[in-house]
Amino acid sequence: MTARRPKPTAATHAEATATTVRRRACPGCGADILTARTPDRVLAVDVRADPAPLTPAAELLARQTGRLTWCLTGGPHTAARIRWRDRWHLPHCTHQVVADHHCQPRPTYRQESFL
Repeated sequence: MTARRPKPTAATHAEATATTVRRRACPGCGADILTARTPDRVLAVDVRADPAPLTPAAELLARQTGRLTWCLTGGPHTAARIRWRDRWHLPHCTHQVVADHHCQPRPTYRQESFL
């Protein structure tokens, strides 16, 4: 006799959908961003990242300006996930690298009266 799998609960469904990478518009500046929660067991972080992949030089520049960098993992048969990128992972990583999103200030327009 085979054991039955337990029926998924709302909590397990919410956790699975939270870790899936989604494209959204930033509520602050309207730019296209990636959002997801890291699937780490110790510290799960809600990430908002720019979708543009970084070169090693661009990653170094992003880190020097105080931005965190993330690995965008996944394959043809698995959903995309965002993973924490640390100094032990850096040397042998083959994943696409993205950086935290920082909103750019919106241009302000001054309305002038033409009387």
